[in-house]
Amino acid sequence: MGIPENVRLHQIVTASVKFNYRRYPKLYVEYRIRKEYLKRGGQYVEETIDDRRARHLLERWVEIIPFLKQGRVVDCTAKTLKSKASRPLHRLDHDTPLTLPELLDCHEKADILKMARRANKNPDKRVRWLDLVFDDAFVEHKTV
Repeated sequence: MGIPENVRLHQIVTASVKFNYRRYPKLYVEYRIRKEYLKRGGQYVEETIDDRRARHLLERWVEIIPFLKQGRVVDCTAKTLKSKASRPLHRLDHDTPLTLPELLDCHEKADILKMARRANKNPDKRVRWLDLVFDDAFVEHKTV
């Protein structure tokens, strides 16, 4: 993201953006902090380009359950949801993880919904979506 010139303003912006999102930090939230900080007149001493942030936005990560149940496209950082289960809608290249349309080609809708609900109940576990099982070799670190 870069080194902020006005550290106090950056802290205020970070706190206000963090308040609006349940899950933090996420690439999308970092993008929102940067955008709001610049909008309020802040500048960065040293800019760094983060390809991951751009990829995340272009892949369009959405919540699985609202998409499959109601056909709604809900951004994975939505404030009102407590869901952890999300997938990208678009494949950019071979580095993009399994997308939601590809997942629907591999598995039944009911099985995907069942695994998404299990993933929401077990936020510390990572799901291997291709096989619809928890990956025991990986445990996510909790973020503040």
